[in-house]
Amino acid sequence: SGTTPISSVPFVLSLIFPITFGQFTCLLSILFMIAEFVILGRDFPKAQLWQIIIGPFFGFFTDLGMYIFSPLNPSAYWARMLALLIGSILMALGIYLQVAANVIMNPGEGAVKALAYKFKIRFGNVKIVFDAVLGITALLISVVYFGDIRGIREGTIVSIFLVGFLVK
Repeated sequence: SGTTPISSVPFVLSLIFPITFGQFTCLLSILFMIAEFVILGRDFPKAQLWQIIIGPFFGFFTDLGMYIFSPLNPSAYWARMLALLIGSILMALGIYLQVAANVIMNPGEGAVKALAYKFKIRFGNVKIVFDAVLGITALLISVVYFGDIRGIREGTIVSIFLVGFLVK
């Protein structure tokens, strides 16, 4: 199991500070949007300013989803891996549809799209590197603060590569 790469940093930070996972997700979304704006400068699509609203909704629904689905915690390893596979496929499909439709993006994917555009690299390849950086960052925060690894597991590592690969 483990968290998704995009959620790994907010999750680990929520274990350290008295701020919820969803609130940290919202803060990270704002940071991603700022990064997107800095990367693209004048090329930043004005319609993407709607991401300001998406960040808080994403954070709220992260907390709501954690509350609603907390009883669903499969104990069997195979069931956890099946949930990881289904979740990764659905996440990749959602990301693919956002990018293909060129609609208002989740700020994390917006940052990936901005990097892909700026450096003329395929979105899926940038996604893999971006997710790896998030996972490594969460890992480092966890090890520095707790002295061990929390929130990052084999599911996070699988998700780093699987979602980016499927988005391609």
